[in-house]
Amino acid sequence: MKEIYYIPGENELIPAGAIPLINAVSGITGIGVGEQMLHVLVEDDFDTAGTMIWETGKDEALAPDSSSSHRFAGWRS
Repeated sequence: MKEIYYIPGENELIPAGAIPLINAVSGITGIGVGEQMLHVLVEDDFDTAGTMIWETGKDEALAPDSSSSHRFAGWRS
């Protein structure tokens, strides 16, 4: 499993359990302030036709919602 933040591609199915978020931070590559993204746990082989903002293995400090209080039942990447 991996944790991701992403913007799905057009007509792309959204994984169960995805949490929609609105970006409030400037300077994040791939997403502007006020744009919507999804935060979700997916299988390791998950890929998107959209834009991957952040995923497990990248610096956690760069995750858009890195201090989130809604982490998936304490699951950590």
